[in-house]
Amino acid sequence: MNNKQHTNINRNTLTISTLHNSNKMKNLQQLQNKVNNTFENIDSIVWFGLNYNYDFIDQCWSDNPCLANHLNDKFSMCTQEMLKRDGEKSNDYVVRKAAISYGVFTRFITMLDNGNREKLYQYILETYSKEYGWSSPDRR
Repeated sequence: MNNKQHTNINRNTLTISTLHNSNKMKNLQQLQNKVNNTFENIDSIVWFGLNYNYDFIDQCWSDNPCLANHLNDKFSMCTQEMLKRDGEKSNDYVVRKAAISYGVFTRFITMLDNGNREKLYQYILETYSKEYGWSSPDRR
């Protein structure tokens, strides 16, 4: 192999190596962005669950009022279960209300099938952000 061939091989190897490292950095940045978005989405869903608006079910399932009614009944059932459970521990309404806000939404989510849970998550991510709050005043 002559010097010119050797130089071309080294130059090509360096170019390929640089491209490979560049792609690796790009992939790492994309992965980091995806992880950050995942954390932001999880935070938004959790915080929505602590600050939900009273008619979120009607808003989320506005395209299907019958299903919205059914899900409102489920949510009421979750509320009654929490009131009954926590009511035995305390007669203080404020204490019971605080306990309910921490458990009802989570319980409600577990009662949804995959499709409705996904629809709820989409609704939450479109209307609420932990960092920025509600996306529009009429959603409060």
